Amino acid sequence: ALTAATDILAAHPDLAGFFAANDIMALGVERAVQTSGKDVKVIGLDGIVDALKSVAAGELTATVAQYPYVVGAMGVEACKLAAMGKELPANVPAPVLLINKDNAEASLKNFPRPGGDYPDPLREMLK
Repeated sequence: ALTAATDILAAHPDLAGFFAANDIMALGVERAVQTSGKDVKVIGLDGIVDALKSVAAGELTATVAQYPYVVGAMGVEACKLAAMGKELPANVPAPVLLINKDNAEASLKNFPRPGGDYPDPLREMLK
């Protein structure tokens, strides 16, 4: 990602931003942006700790966290409900959060859980 971003930045001097397929790539792209001295936004995907730290430091613009920890916990909740004979919802959205400078510290503090509340209809059904 570092090499590709360096080439892209040289070929497209007016580029405004990058969206990387994962945070490891985003961190490489951010290094290329820093080396170029340009003001180019970089957003990653995954919400890994190194990306959260980079966002908190004002380097990466943002990352999109998908919280596999929570997805796993919701799966266990669904298994418990099924074992109890409860009817499960047809669709249960997992939390996804855009992490930027405003919420990066809370996300780091609560990692691997989201930095705030999120809807969990399965948890509610277990009460």
